[in-house]
Amino acid sequence: MIHVSCFMICVIGEWPSGTASASGAEDRRSESFLPSQDHYYIYMFYIKTKVKASKINGLGLFTGQDISKGELVYRHNPNLDLILTQNEFDLLEQAEQALINHYGYREKVTGNYRLDHDDIRFVNDSNTPNIGLDISSGDLIALIDINQGEEVTQNYSDFENRRLV
Repeated sequence: MIHVSCFMICVIGEWPSGTASASGAEDRRSESFLPSQDHYYIYMFYIKTKVKASKINGLGLFTGQDISKGELVYRHNPNLDLILTQNEFDLLEQAEQALINHYGYREKVTGNYRLDHDDIRFVNDSNTPNIGLDISSGDLIALIDINQGEEVTQNYSDFENRRLV
């Protein structure tokens, strides 16, 4: 049996703000604030972010900096995510399936279930999103200028069939 509850841990490591990365360049990875308010960095975002209460739905992801239209926001790393076939999903307990259905999604192309390892799961759905898929690179980029403190939103139909919720 596959258990996914421990997979929800998204903290990879600490990365002090404003420090240089191993390459010597200023680090632009995501700064995510957990309930303890300790600073942690999630390595898939290229912008500073904060998870907090959303007017759209439950929790949302908010910018910690101004973002320019076209700027790289997020680069997906499928090696870090949980990806399950229908058969694997069916073997999960009901509570685990509910967790994946809430925080994850079913991929449009493959039909597999996907649970992302990081705070991308807090990006809420919008018909007028401010980030979207760059088809040429597969990255998520800013579709418009986004001001610090604004909620990051994406149109879920870019990657999954519309949910009937």
